[in-house]
Amino acid sequence: MLTPNPVTPKVFISYRRSDSQAWAGRIADFLRHNSNAEINFDVASIKRGTDYTKAIQRQIASSDVVLVIIGKQWLTASDETGRPRLEMEDDPVRLELINALDEGLGERALIPLLVEGAVMPRRSDLPDEIAELAVRHGLSIDHDSFERDLTDLIRNDIGALESNGQQDSLHRTGQSPAARSGIYRLKVAMGGVILAAAVAVGAIGLERSSQPSAAATSNLDDQKAVIEKAIDAKLNIYEAQIAALRSELSAGRLPAPSASAGTCRPGLSVSPRTSCPFAENINRAFTHSGGKSGLVEAYSPTLKRKFTLYCKKGKPTICSGGNSTQAGVYIR
Repeated sequence: MLTPNPVTPKVFISYRRSDSQAWAGRIADFLRHNSNAEINFDVASIKRGTDYTKAIQRQIASSDVVLVIIGKQWLTASDETGRPRLEMEDDPVRLELINALDEGLGERALIPLLVEGAVMPRRSDLPDEIAELAVRHGLSIDHDSFERDLTDLIRNDIGALESNGQQDSLHRTGQSPAARSGIYRLKVAMGGVILAAAVAVGAIGLERSSQPSAAATSNLDDQKAVIEKAIDAKLNIYEAQIAALRSELSAGRLPAPSASAGTCRPGLSVSPRTSCPFAENINRAFTHSGGKSGLVEAYSPTLKRKFTLYCKKGKPTICSGGNSTQAGVYIR
């Protein structure tokens, strides 16, 4: 029987000891026991005598996910002189975030985890080098819903990465920096059909021979070709929709977002057939995905269901798709 060859997702946990050490340990333990993720736990994963600045860079460069645990004292933590630690160039948490946000080290999911009722810091509260953290979509973790919250994290983020690894390891060789993009997730989802077919073919082959037949292998290749063709056709449709919407925006026939204006709010506009609550959900999904071109899933409060849309990063970023009405969302 054909079996998948899973790749273990690597997760780096960033936290401040004076702020959330207990939470970090609890989260790490839960991930170790409930996922196949490899957990790197800040300096605890670094050997004594090692240059921790270089070690942090290496660890984050090889990570698929960076979890930033933020408690109520995370932003205000200071040294004995009262200077905020985030303003210090050698502060480990600051270094971790700088490296996590550095696209030169490759793409990865950066997910803030808010504990003890903490709220996301504002961009103006953070040093310029890590200000982008303020727009990353985070997850609140509560004592009462801890297991449910972490299970959602594994299923929606870490679990998805595990599936990606089973289908393709290109992102580990640097050949596919879009490994976590929406397009890649679509191919992984469709690839599940291929894997199911492979298992079925392998099971049939075992009844007759210890080796899969040439006919079975050919049949699987044919199925894969059909699926890949369908994926490419769907992406071409999305690209055509985006091009048409961009043309309408350039001609002034659709409202473009600006820093001071937008049909929903400053920086966010929609086509006439799209609601602002749906647009806000699309914007959050796009931000959560890392702000890269690709597919996103968003919930429509009007139709009470999720839709898949394709977002093309640009000025403005345009998201299109949904149902037959072809929702158009423009993000400054």
